[in-house]
Amino acid sequence: MNSLKQKIQSIPLYAAILAGMVLGFLAGHFFPEQAAWAEPLGTIFLKLLRMLVIPLVFISIVDGICRAGTLEKLSSLGCRSAAYYLSTNALAVLTGLVLVNWIKPGQGVTLFGSHPHQAVSTQGLFNVIPDNIFRSFVQGDTLQIIFMAIITGIGLVLFENKTPSIRRAFSEANELFLGLTSQVIRLAPIGVFGLMAVLAKSLDWSALSGVLKFAAVILLGLLIHGALTLVIFFKVFS
Repeated sequence: MNSLKQKIQSIPLYAAILAGMVLGFLAGHFFPEQAAWAEPLGTIFLKLLRMLVIPLVFISIVDGICRAGTLEKLSSLGCRSAAYYLSTNALAVLTGLVLVNWIKPGQGVTLFGSHPHQAVSTQGLFNVIPDNIFRSFVQGDTLQIIFMAIITGIGLVLFENKTPSIRRAFSEANELFLGLTSQVIRLAPIGVFGLMAVLAKSLDWSALSGVLKFAAVILLGLLIHGALTLVIFFKVFS
């Protein structure tokens, strides 16, 4: 029994997720009536992730800023991070444009429910600043939560001598939520099985080829960006 448990635990997570994806797809396709019971598995998994992601984002950003130490280090880190972020995202967009124009994944696919292009308003920039931080957490407004986390982290750095217990609490809370998230991620194969079973049951096979082309473009773009772009920039900025 212990040897079987050890063998299961030794399976890489990505392999287990892939197996759950394939098995879920087969179950939903060949046994659509019986696959309905698998839907709660995917729903519970997604709800657990959503439950943890908002506090994890807020706490990890605050703790990361506190670990920077001083405003001088934080300023230097911010400039390097901004340069890294802008450069890598520009190259990611360029990679995506090249691949999309080369493979043309949307060719032959009809899009429904499209909306006319809307002009970008500067009001959106001001919406990053929350009127009510509690409402931002309830509504899951990620940008406002990130903004508040940055302000909170800077405040804790400025008043370092007066807030040691708060800084320690954020550090311990970060460890807690990272641990909880890692445990939930271990359930990913089961959750993916449930999600794929429901997807396969209601899949429009006529659109499958278009979806596969989109998936191929995304995977190829991620491979180029991760194996080439990020590696080069990591060596430059490290």
